[in-house]
Amino acid sequence: MISIILLGCTLSESGVDAEQDVRISDYVPLDDGRAWTYRDDALGDSEGLPEDTELVLAHVVDGGVDLRRGSRWADALPLGWMVWDVGSGLVLEGFSFEELEEVEPHRFAQESPLVDSETNDGDWQCSTERLSEFETWYGKYEHILQISCSGSDVLSGQWFFAKNIGLIRMQGEAFDLDLVAPW
Repeated sequence: MISIILLGCTLSESGVDAEQDVRISDYVPLDDGRAWTYRDDALGDSEGLPEDTELVLAHVVDGGVDLRRGSRWADALPLGWMVWDVGSGLVLEGFSFEELEEVEPHRFAQESPLVDSETNDGDWQCSTERLSEFETWYGKYEHILQISCSGSDVLSGQWFFAKNIGLIRMQGEAFDLDLVAPW
């Protein structure tokens, strides 16, 4: 009995949540004012410092994510938007990025995405897996959820979320954004 209690303490001290304790809302923080800066790898070289025209700024306003292209929010050009709902899982209610647009809701993950790792809605399918770490141009992150989706010309691809940080990479045929700064 004592060894079981000690084993339980050791696992919780490792910092890795048990599958049933992983909540999608911990990986998609949508507090007003939260911001991220991405490099648009579809436009250029992904090795060197990004040019201003390769930067995509994301800012949460009233629960939606406003996207702009440029290095400063004040004079960056409008680029698109994303509206996420994390009330009962992860649902992308709408998405616009340059010429791409998807206004129908798409479920990416369940509320406990590792307990119920598959979502299916007609042709739209997503699966979630946990990665111990993932590296972007900016840095290396731990506690990652990788969501792989198919069935949409616009949204199909790989979406990576870091715990308490948010979306760190989205990669599909029509887009390739890589986090360069979590502000």
